[in-house]
Amino acid sequence: MLETERLILRRWEDSDAEDLYKYAKDPDVGPIAGWPPHQSIGETRGIMPEAAKGMLR
Repeated sequence: MLETERLILRRWEDSDAEDLYKYAKDPDVGPIAGWPPHQSIGETRGIMPEAAKGMLR
């Protein structure tokens, strides 16, 4: 975890799935970020562990 006065960066938790899905399903966000918009919260939950591995590199 990295914490500053204005920001806390931490690993994703299962409880983050709904908020991430709201962001990731937006067709104006996904393609710019390099992924297709998510179609379900299940898709988001399935992607979270793999995406988190990429963040640790």
